[in-house]
Amino acid sequence: MSAASRDLDATQPPGFVGSIQLLPWRAQVGAAALVLATGLVPFAKLPSSLGALGLFAVALAASVPLGWSGLSARRAGLVDAAERERALAEIDELRGAIEAARARGAAIDRVLTKRGYTSARIRRWIAREVCAASPKRPL
Repeated sequence: MSAASRDLDATQPPGFVGSIQLLPWRAQVGAAALVLATGLVPFAKLPSSLGALGLFAVALAASVPLGWSGLSARRAGLVDAAERERALAEIDELRGAIEAARARGAAIDRVLTKRGYTSARIRRWIAREVCAASPKRPL
């Protein structure tokens, strides 16, 4: 099995980074704050200790990417929610645009991207909703 197919194998559990990304954004940010506090407290009590400085450096190196990941997940969730609301508001217009694109043989993804839908998850959701309503032919 090649490395690329091993990465796409859904039967294997995710690695450490993949499992961290499965956590909700609040858990990621909370864990980052906890890790940072774990390194900050000994450094505040013993600022001249090299061990405390090293612990603080490790905690900082671990908590910044974890917190950044959590805040990025929050932002992506907010974008998805806003795009889903927008799509629900204009679903009839989207249905017409997608049907016209399918008749021309154009890609539905490009039509939705041109209409300003940036989230791939929401574009797939819109395509499923529209195609479920018109069973003429599959995607």
